[in-house]
This record gives sequence, C-alpha cells and structure tokens, in this order.
Amino acid sequence: MPRALDVANEIIRDAAERGITVTNLSLQKLAYFAHGWHLALTGEPLIEEGFEAWRFGPVVPSLYHKFKLYSSNPIPPDHPLADTPPLDEAARAVIVKVIEVFGGRSGFELVGLSHDPAGPWHRVFHDPAIGATIPDRDIGRYFKQLAGAGA
Repeated sequence: MPRALDVANEIIRDAAERGITVTNLSLQKLAYFAHGWHLALTGEPLIEEGFEAWRFGPVVPSLYHKFKLYSSNPIPPDHPLADTPPLDEAARAVIVKVIEVFGGRSGFELVGLSHDPAGPWHRVFHDPAIGATIPDRDIGRYFKQLAGAGA
C-alpha cells in the first residue's frame, strides 16, 4: 500500500500534466476521493494512513503538514518532496479518473462534495478543533453506494 506522500505526488504530477493546479485543500479532497474509489473498486485502501474529519473535510494530517507551507497557493510539481516512485497501474488508474472527473473543480467545490450529509465525513465530524478518524469501512461503503447510484 502506498504512502500518503506517494499518492499525493501522483495526484500533483497527473494534475500538472493536464494543466490543473493543486493546492493543499484540493490535494486533500482528491486524495480522499481516490482513496474512496480505490476502496470501492478493490476492497483495499489506497493510502496506508487514515483520513481525519476536519472542518474543511477529510484530511490526511501528515500530508497537510507537509504541504501547509504552500497555504492556498498551488503546489509546484517539482516541490522538494516530489521525488517518490510511481504507483502501480491500479492505483494510477483510479487517480487518473479522479483527476479527470474532479480535478477542474475548486478546492471549495471539492469541500462541498466531501461534506455530503450522507457521507462518512459528516457522520464523524463533531468538533472543528478535534480531528476524528474516518473509518475506511465507512469510506468504502459510501463510495460503493455512489457507484451503485451511477456516480
């Protein structure tokens, strides 16, 4: 299973190839969507670390802290932590599709999508000062439901 940084770099690289900029906020949501779809399609997590329910949606804390220096600015594809190995084809395929579908949306549009009242973020988010872990089983179940609904 890839590290969160490996997945983040794949998202940043793929988005850059398509002329899409990625901020820390949008990176978190794109990683969450890729993780969710990977869980739904393969039954396996894409990222080894858990997502937490933060005020602006699901977040991998280690990624947030690695990229917070960019604030709301685009993360350059050649950032200092960019040198990670490419992912396997199954992981890449999910990321490519997530970028195709969601990559052109703003960070706050992605936040809105991640805040679905029927979704796993909404079920565990209670206090903006505390990040509660979102269980992978809930993420996988939610994305399977989306797939069944034709999403």
